[in-house]
Amino acid sequence: MARVLSFNPDICTGCFSCEVACKQLHKLPVGAFRIKIEKAILLGARGKAVMKFNARLCNQCVEAPCIEVCPARALERDDEGVVALKADRCNGCRACIDACPLRAVWFNLETKKIEKCDTCAGKPSEMPFCVKHCMSGALRLELLT
Repeated sequence: MARVLSFNPDICTGCFSCEVACKQLHKLPVGAFRIKIEKAILLGARGKAVMKFNARLCNQCVEAPCIEVCPARALERDDEGVVALKADRCNGCRACIDACPLRAVWFNLETKKIEKCDTCAGKPSEMPFCVKHCMSGALRLELLT
């Protein structure tokens, strides 16, 4: 069974609670993320501006290019199907950042290692922190078989 976060942009209000909760839980410095909410202003009906939000986070790709390019083998799929980081192996080369088609891997300047969403997989009985703090319900944890 794989743990995957799903995001519904139609109900996201852009409150950034998920992003802040994740940064606090993982003690991430400025510039490092595991989930990033991005806003876009689109032209809606009758020329009215419409603000939409998107979540940039790891989709736990079935064929994850970040795993394939990592020379240190710091990224691997765990028993729950999550692309997990073994931080002690990460050499900070950033090859995975370039390989990620979703741009969902970030470099932590303090630790000199990468950061990426792991759906809080180390706590399988708990809901991921970002999902717990998503006030609109736009983020959900899905367990795929």
